[in-house]
Amino acid sequence: MPGSVTSKNVVRSAAIELRDGAAPGALRERYAWRSFRLKQLLPLQAIGVCFEEIPPGRSTCPLHYHLFEEEHFYVVSGSFTVRELEQGGTNYREFEIAAGDLIAFVPGTGLAHQFFNRGDEAARFIGISNQHPGDICRYPDGDKIGFKALRAGGFMCARGARQSSAAILEAAVAATAMRRVESCAPPAHVARGLAFEVTTVLNWQVCAQSLSRAAGGQGVFLRRERLAAGASAGPLHRREFAEEVVVVLTGALELHQRIGDHDQHIRLDPADVVHWSGQDGIAHELLNRSDRDSEYLVIGNDPPHDICHLVDTGEIAIPGANLLGTLETADYWIGT
Repeated sequence: MPGSVTSKNVVRSAAIELRDGAAPGALRERYAWRSFRLKQLLPLQAIGVCFEEIPPGRSTCPLHYHLFEEEHFYVVSGSFTVRELEQGGTNYREFEIAAGDLIAFVPGTGLAHQFFNRGDEAARFIGISNQHPGDICRYPDGDKIGFKALRAGGFMCARGARQSSAAILEAAVAATAMRRVESCAPPAHVARGLAFEVTTVLNWQVCAQSLSRAAGGQGVFLRRERLAAGASAGPLHRREFAEEVVVVLTGALELHQRIGDHDQHIRLDPADVVHWSGQDGIAHELLNRSDRDSEYLVIGNDPPHDICHLVDTGEIAIPGANLLGTLETADYWIGT
């Protein structure tokens, strides 16, 4: 299997260096993290991918929810506590999620969330989103609001109202102090303990845990796939609109790519990352040349109108319409 060959759309594990971050002043005792945004090295457009770590005794950010952006979090190692507050709710609920779990937060639900690491070891997870450019974020504990497009946030004072931002904050803090914390089992938007299932995607089979779909995801997805020794994950193909990221978890894979008339064969090891977008024109397939199974995460946006080109046969597939075949072009007026 090729070892030293690489490509501009491949990021090796050594290049993914988590960087320390913390809230200012005394708040850093509560809010601290380590993170790396994949967009720093790859031209992600439709999806966001962030590798994150919560140190013991810390939280990553205040309680919040998004109006338009969808977020999924997959736990790679360790465990942490999720605190949630339903829109209009009076009490918090808390539950634990651990390695292999995925939790999804879909916009429009108003479900606020916050993560705490109350254990003795760091918790690592991967966050993905649909990168909505006009997202608005609400922070119910302080009644603040943030506008992604404006790169600004604060307190929304109603037109003509005499209430000041200080009064808004005071009322929010008073309401927060009245809330109780209730423990519960992981709710339905947590995918846990899923079996690997073999499903047929058009004319090829995939062995996977469909984590995001099980957790109610809509705009983005994350699934964990298993590729048996000696097998390939579908034919050589390229996507017209979809954006994809693969993160290798266990074992070794061979990445076969075709860029124009040039074929590449690249070895992928655990924690290596590959990215494809509809604009790059890169055909690709994953193969397992080893004698043991390999597992990896597939992250993407999976638009229903996507067109998949099977480059070796000249066929096209439209998974959203369950179509597979060869397109024979014809004059617009034929058959009328």
